Amino acid sequence: MQNLWLPIEMLTAMFVYAAGLEKREKALLRGAAGIFAYLLLMIIAADFAAETDAAWPEGNAVYVSTVFSCGIIFVLMAAAVLSICKIRVREAVYCTTCAYLTEHMAYCIRLLVNHMPGNIPAPNGSIGHIAIHAAVYVICYRLVAKNMIRDRHYATSVLQSLGLMLGVSLLVIVMSVLATGFGFELLHGVYAFFACAFILYGQVIQQKQQKLQEELNIRQQMWLKSKAQYEMAKDAVDIINTKCHDLKYQVQALRASGSAQEQKKVIDSMEDAAAIYDSVFHTENEYLNTVLTEKSLLCKKNHITLTCIADGNVLDFMDAVDLYTLFGNALDNAMEAVMKLGEEERLIHLLICEKAGLVMIQTENYYQGEIRMEGRLPVTTKEEKAYHGFGVRSICDIVEKYHGVLTIETERQIFVLRAALPARQV
Repeated sequence: MQNLWLPIEMLTAMFVYAAGLEKREKALLRGAAGIFAYLLLMIIAADFAAETDAAWPEGNAVYVSTVFSCGIIFVLMAAAVLSICKIRVREAVYCTTCAYLTEHMAYCIRLLVNHMPGNIPAPNGSIGHIAIHAAVYVICYRLVAKNMIRDRHYATSVLQSLGLMLGVSLLVIVMSVLATGFGFELLHGVYAFFACAFILYGQVIQQKQQKLQEELNIRQQMWLKSKAQYEMAKDAVDIINTKCHDLKYQVQALRASGSAQEQKKVIDSMEDAAAIYDSVFHTENEYLNTVLTEKSLLCKKNHITLTCIADGNVLDFMDAVDLYTLFGNALDNAMEAVMKLGEEERLIHLLICEKAGLVMIQTENYYQGEIRMEGRLPVTTKEEKAYHGFGVRSICDIVEKYHGVLTIETERQIFVLRAALPARQV
């Protein structure tokens, strides 16, 4: 049992970093089988290591045993997390390496406790041993593991995983062996604890930086996409305006030329086609006209009633792409919500006005189901996670860019998005 404490410590440390990962089907059964196989193989490996030690000179036995055991544990732990979690090999290596760091931090604390004045021991299996590891693991889970996992995965590259593994192997395995062999365990306990903590902290910072960079890249792509969509929509609306205006005069001329039944049928058909002109908005802001006309046509196609009270003049200070992105995302989200409802509830209301020196923007629509909020933003229910919540985030970014405030209400199955912007931008 004495030789199994390190594998058990490592196994529990691995669960700290694997708990939040995406699981495979029958994960509990896989986990139970994996733990059994892991411990069985570790017993076999411990016996083999003991036999190997006997074949080496007495002074080198500790080196062979430690290096061999740590290598076997690493491989078996990576295999175990791969069998339970639906992740890549590099993520398994990364997860196992972080577990090594966490276990070694607990080991260093035990080492320091054992060298304290008064000789307060924390031998394997003691309450002190278990309490130290439990405390370190809980703290690392809350401060490290939870802040590194995104969408139930680790965002790590092959080079990052291998580099971290090699660096930790040097710190944890090689230096531990040397400290034991040359008698500077106390010094090793001090510097190794802070080194492990620093490395884990660095991983949290690195994961956050990667997340921010990915979000920035996605937002830039969405901004460019919105810009292209705006330019296309503007051209389309200009064509609609021209064609529908000409068509009205053509219908009037054709109607005056005769009253045959066939001619009337053609005229009625042309008037139906010209009815699209009713979907064209005519506010005092051409950018707002573009986005509202585009979304109005989509609403008409999907039997959604869009009502709008808009003073386009109050939005003159906004950039064209910002305006298109803000109202495009707001109306797209509303349309997506009401499409799940019956036609009598497919209602969207938009209000744009100036009040008390503030530009007030408000959209209202019905929705079904439950909306979960994280902070002040709703969590997406879409299966596509690549653009997780970026529609509302883009709206929030634009509102903040113009020094405004965004609020969201979800009472009585009515989704209300309100933005208040200073009417006079500095």
